[in-house]
Amino acid sequence: MAGRFNARFAEATGAASLRFDAALERLERLVPGFTGTLEAKGRARRSDTQDWQVNAVSAGSAGLSGTFKATFDEALAGAEIYFDAAIERLQRLVPDISGTLTAAGLARKDGDVWSIDTSATGPGSIAADVDGSYDQARNSADITARGNLQLGLANTIIRPNSLRGAATFDLALRGQPGLEALSGTVRTSGATVVIPAAVQTITGLDTTVTLSNGRAQVATSGALRAGGQFRVSGPVDLSPPFAGALDAQLNGIVLTNNLYYSTTANGQLRISGPLAGGAIISGRIDFPQTEINIANASGSFSAAPIPPMRHIGEPRQSRVTRARAGLLETSSGASGPAYNLDITLNAPGRVFVRGRGLNAELGGSVLIRGTSANVVPSGQISLIRGTFDLLGRRLTLDQGSVSLQGALDPVLNFVASTTTSEGEAMLTVSGPVSAPEIEVTATPERPSEEALALLLFGDRFSDLSPLKLAQLGSQLATLSGRGGGLTERLRTGLGVDSLDVGTDDDGTAQVGVGRYIADDVYTDVTINAEGESELNLNFDLTDTLTIKGSVDNEGETGVGLFFQRDY
Repeated sequence: MAGRFNARFAEATGAASLRFDAALERLERLVPGFTGTLEAKGRARRSDTQDWQVNAVSAGSAGLSGTFKATFDEALAGAEIYFDAAIERLQRLVPDISGTLTAAGLARKDGDVWSIDTSATGPGSIAADVDGSYDQARNSADITARGNLQLGLANTIIRPNSLRGAATFDLALRGQPGLEALSGTVRTSGATVVIPAAVQTITGLDTTVTLSNGRAQVATSGALRAGGQFRVSGPVDLSPPFAGALDAQLNGIVLTNNLYYSTTANGQLRISGPLAGGAIISGRIDFPQTEINIANASGSFSAAPIPPMRHIGEPRQSRVTRARAGLLETSSGASGPAYNLDITLNAPGRVFVRGRGLNAELGGSVLIRGTSANVVPSGQISLIRGTFDLLGRRLTLDQGSVSLQGALDPVLNFVASTTTSEGEAMLTVSGPVSAPEIEVTATPERPSEEALALLLFGDRFSDLSPLKLAQLGSQLATLSGRGGGLTERLRTGLGVDSLDVGTDDDGTAQVGVGRYIADDVYTDVTINAEGESELNLNFDLTDTLTIKGSVDNEGETGVGLFFQRDY
């Protein structure tokens, strides 16, 4: 900081004068986001008649500028204050809004009464006018405020959530300053809210908030981008504990994670009581149709979350980015107010669970009790009908259900079984929707591939060859999402680089074994159940050229030169 200061004072008359001309370089050290220099100069003077006059101007590369004037009469207790200021490149503070924000105003004091007249304008139709009066002696105000605001001004506070759109306000403060004296309306039209944590985007948000006598009457409606509409209305106190009585109507609301579930919700909910904590949420939601696709579940990112990472020497920009994305670790304490729950989730039918051969329809209802911090569900969605297609055979499901655990994580449980003279075999699909497991067991206990053969072929399973049983074991491992269970154990035991158990184009069971016999030479042998075999040899001349040769049990041979490059 650099500057010049000049001051004078006459002790006999009380007259004083101060001049200053200063510059603050690298303003970002004090005010994040504002880079550059702030310059200010001015004068403050007191006359021998006890009148104060102050004049100051500011400018500089930091994009802050303004003019300030003030007078004060000590004898008459009168004052006048004028300002005219501007903030350039507003996007430094609010990334979603770019441009210049300007504000100007005049305040006068006459005795005990202040009168004010101010206005502000900015990008995106931002405008505000505040005028009125305040009586210090009576502690009484008569002030009005009207204008438009961009909802994006709040994004720096609510990230990673975001708001887009405009709000209009027409407010008045009449009487002793406080919430009881505040009245007027705040409206939005066609606003958009993005909530990444809930994988939801609210569009066409129309809201009217009417303020009067310390209460807010709320009326809002909107739609989800995925589908459906909602409406919320009711009163809320403006003072703690913010008692309210809000009613919500849901019409065709589509709830989905765009991966393994999608459902439609209709119903009514009511939240009544202190919104700061302790209110009760009650009502009923009907689900006319729900789709759960477990084929996509195990491959989802949620099934393999990013492990915790320790950030050492993290740059400030990186931490700000993680904070906006909601990725900063927080304490394990309470994350917000808890609400009592009394909600019925009703799905009498058309709850379809599909994928990995499963095709089932379920129905039922679940009662949600407890609190939002400790959910206690009861009831379940039970099987109506269903089948399981496995290796070309269709099994009829004996039982099935979808239930909820404390965190409202749907849990699947489906069972298909068969009983023969050789024993009982059972196939089970169970676990959370995000990562279900498929398991085949038998009584008496058998290896999984024998249990699967018993389930599929009944008493005839003993006629299957060991190669066919190995094939079934490999397919079971793939079906269950574990991949390479039995096959991987066989490959490791044989000490080869690859092992493939399957069938050829004619449906005959076959086994393929491959191994590197040198750094650049790979060979594989394929043998089927009819004794036919083929030997292949690959020799890598370079990264792009390979010689391939083959010979089968009938003496047929082949050789070729192959060129391959990845782009």
